[in-house]
Amino acid sequence: MNNLNFLDERYVTVEGDELYDINGGLIITIAGITFVGWKAAALIAAGVTTLAGAAALGFWNGYNDTKKK
Repeated sequence: MNNLNFLDERYVTVEGDELYDINGGLIITIAGITFVGWKAAALIAAGVTTLAGAAALGFWNGYNDTKKK
């Protein structure tokens, strides 16, 4: 449960209206996981359009981001 509290404190949920404010960027949402910029481009280029592939990439990127800080 502490891990979930940590995620709530560290990350902010982006609303749909806020996504429309991003100009010139690439955004893809798969199963509620939103990828922005190079992560979205990597998904499209790699053909990772399955639910399992997107979820795995999301968890991997999140894990690496927490290790850097």
